[in-house]
Amino acid sequence: MTNKTQLRLVIAVLLALGIGTTIYKVKVLGFTFSPTAKKTVWTVEAKITFDADGGPVRVSLNNADNSVGLAATTAKTVSKGYAFAIEKENGVKHAVWTTPKADGPQTIYYRLHIYRRKAARHQVP
Repeated sequence: MTNKTQLRLVIAVLLALGIGTTIYKVKVLGFTFSPTAKKTVWTVEAKITFDADGGPVRVSLNNADNSVGLAATTAKTVSKGYAFAIEKENGVKHAVWTTPKADGPQTIYYRLHIYRRKAARHQVP
């Protein structure tokens, strides 16, 4: 395979990925190309406080995008000393914080931006 053919192949793959991503955003996530279109985005914030007993800690919080017709765009967490992950169990997403050892008062902050998917506007009140 010549360099020219390899370059054409790479360009074709990148174009296909870009077009596929764009179609997914428009059809599934409900994004639009119109600069005047408006979308309502909600900010959901959670503050989790508890007293740890000195052992390992695992905190799990149900994600808001598990609801029918809602999708999460960005999530931010502030949790000093905790590892953060999104886990899926039985089709349900959870935000999970873990640490091998925690003692005393603990506070975890979580912020999530969600919006209603285009296809589900008539399904969810």
